[in-house]
Amino acid sequence: MNTPSNTDSTNKVELQIIDVVYPGKGLAKLDGRVVFVRGALQGETVSVKIVRKHKRFLEAALLEVISPSPHRIEPVCPLAGVCPGCVYQHVDYAHEIEIKQGQLTNTLGHKLKVDESVFGEPVASPDPLGYRNKITLHARLKEGRGPVIGYVGWNNRTVLEVDQCPLAMDPLNNLLKELRADQAFMWSLKGRDTVALRCTDHDGAIGRVKSQGEWRSVTSGFSGGTLTESTVLGPLDVPRWSFFQVNPKLGDLLLTSIGETVKEEGPTYLIDLYSGVGVFSLAAARAGVPHVLGIERDRRAVKAARRNASTLKCNDIKFMEGDTEVMVADALSAVDMGNTSVIVDPPRRGLEVPTRDALCKLKPRQLIYISCAPDTLTRDLGPLLAAGYSIERCTLYDMFPRTSAFETITVLRQETG
Repeated sequence: MNTPSNTDSTNKVELQIIDVVYPGKGLAKLDGRVVFVRGALQGETVSVKIVRKHKRFLEAALLEVISPSPHRIEPVCPLAGVCPGCVYQHVDYAHEIEIKQGQLTNTLGHKLKVDESVFGEPVASPDPLGYRNKITLHARLKEGRGPVIGYVGWNNRTVLEVDQCPLAMDPLNNLLKELRADQAFMWSLKGRDTVALRCTDHDGAIGRVKSQGEWRSVTSGFSGGTLTESTVLGPLDVPRWSFFQVNPKLGDLLLTSIGETVKEEGPTYLIDLYSGVGVFSLAAARAGVPHVLGIERDRRAVKAARRNASTLKCNDIKFMEGDTEVMVADALSAVDMGNTSVIVDPPRRGLEVPTRDALCKLKPRQLIYISCAPDTLTRDLGPLLAAGYSIERCTLYDMFPRTSAFETITVLRQETG
């Protein structure tokens, strides 16, 4: 067990940063032990204070950059360094992509012995700032101030008051400004409330507050149950607070890639697990797949997916409501595995064991794994590779610029009987 302990506050040392590892920490060595330093870049000489000791590593606070990296820039956000949302505000964007690509190749290469030739060129976001269509803030009561809203800090308790978020689209920042200026709204907040803001080009910005487990709307003039998202496929119906990619422009690039990958494969059947409002199912149908099935547990998303298929005249797609881990084996058993592609886009926790086991046992010819978490992706790829899959390519899509996270598309092929 790695039980941390505070060290002497005078424990200051000078270190050489040798790498930046996931999720965005500088890595150095001190007397043979690994030291992690937030905010430091590869090649920099830094002065740090050792703040916590663990059995296998140390944590240090950055005090001074003695010799800065040529990739270091001035952050655009005043909360950079104290807000855990952004870990790369101090890095030029091109180098951020290089860092993330290195983290992906190192993770899969080290743990799974994946050859570097399978990694495609990383795809950068068209907009490294102002790209998010949704943000989630938290309320706290501050003595002498009353309620404030912002992001939770590194200690998972303190709320950092946010005036404007540079990652958010303009309509969200405009709504945030209005809400913060509305004294009646601010004083209606309780100490543990959650404030969610969402926007689309078609509908503008909307917001809601979660207080004591119940949600209430905080914007007037919008009463619809769904939003309209503009995509490369056409306009899509999306339930107001159901899952949708937070970076629409990068989402279009990812969607186009999925369509091209499926078209190149040319399967007769495609099963889209965790299908949401049907974006990948629709891309597959547009790519010419004659039989497409989407499985999704969110009833509102399934209804929206059916409407989207009708709107885009992809009427042969079938969407089923239910838990993937319960339905996957029957869905796979009903079609010819030798002529089937499967798309999986699970939440950050990755595939459930029954879902992974069914894929390993029944072995559809092609598997397209979309992931926002390299750790759970790596965990899931291990059994899939052992079951006879090989990785054709793995490509990074920077869905979340300036943060530690990124999206990947991994295309696998089953070669064994």
